[in-house]
Amino acid sequence: MFELKVKSREDKVTAAQLRAQGLVPAEVYGHNRKNIHIAIPKVVFEKLFNQAGESNLISLTIDNDKAFNVLIKDIQLDSVNDQVLHADLYIVKMDEKLSTEIPLEFVGVARAVKELGGILVKSMSYVPVECLPKDLVSKIEIDISALSDFGTVIVVGDIQWPNGIEVKVDPQVPICLVQEPRVEKEPEPVVPVEGETSKPTDDNKPAEDIKAESK
Repeated sequence: MFELKVKSREDKVTAAQLRAQGLVPAEVYGHNRKNIHIAIPKVVFEKLFNQAGESNLISLTIDNDKAFNVLIKDIQLDSVNDQVLHADLYIVKMDEKLSTEIPLEFVGVARAVKELGGILVKSMSYVPVECLPKDLVSKIEIDISALSDFGTVIVVGDIQWPNGIEVKVDPQVPICLVQEPRVEKEPEPVVPVEGETSKPTDDNKPAEDIKAESK
């Protein structure tokens, strides 16, 4: 479990002011608790999010009070530079199931890619799940070595999911496959029909004809 210690923030301080100070405005909520406004150092939050993502529990301590468990539920990014603008932290109860998404990590080598020159197509990057907080995992590995030809597809039902994880997707939904390499066809040359002549345009008419038409 990851740990995060922060201080609560005053309402009179604007989000823009916090960002100018190198802080990420954040909201802590959940389970009939009053929302708590906090600010997290930008460098600290980015490192935490890169490691924990949205599927790892974080032990959060605010103002040196009693710690409780949260998940990063949502983040808002700047559309121009992808800087974090705001984050939501959701308080979880250890005896209550939660819904979240766990990232997929593709491992192994697909023969259809290495030997046949195919293109790996990933239909899913995250899988929606339901589980108790204690059963959360940071990622789920998908072994693509089973993709030996272009007709092979790995679907949700092919994976042995960790104990306690209930996948909320139909078993027949594809996770990944290999497509045949695309071969661009060269355009076929236009062969004129015998006896057929092309109609002259103004660009290729003799100069005498153009002068005659202008009179």
